[in-house]
Amino acid sequence: MNILDELKKKGYKIEEDPGTYIELKNEKMKVKCSYLAKFNDRVLICIEFTSPKSISAVEGFLKSYARILGAVYAIISDGEEVKVLDIPSNTEIELKSIPLAEEAYKIRYKSKLDIEKRRVVACYSSIHCKCEVER
Repeated sequence: MNILDELKKKGYKIEEDPGTYIELKNEKMKVKCSYLAKFNDRVLICIEFTSPKSISAVEGFLKSYARILGAVYAIISDGEEVKVLDIPSNTEIELKSIPLAEEAYKIRYKSKLDIEKRRVVACYSSIHCKCEVER
């Protein structure tokens, strides 16, 4: 099963994530995931492909990053396991449960961006070597 192909069939446009700068006080850090799935230029799904057995380490980062971008879902895969997170309900779902892009586009929610930004910076720094973190 190819995750990206499955999402394309449901109407999502897949793009590599160019990254987003997060600013906290005097610090600015660029963070990103592997891919973004969009519809009408809105990010609906953040997708991260990670090394084997590191899904749990990446989950906190990806959930907060998805909230910052306003994404409705987050998908993490290590090549064997796939974890799909419904961001507004904070639950795990199956990949086949992700709706068509035009339906997901209708879903809206609010999050506390200041808290999510701190989580993203903390999590991203812990899962990436300092040499990979762009400031």
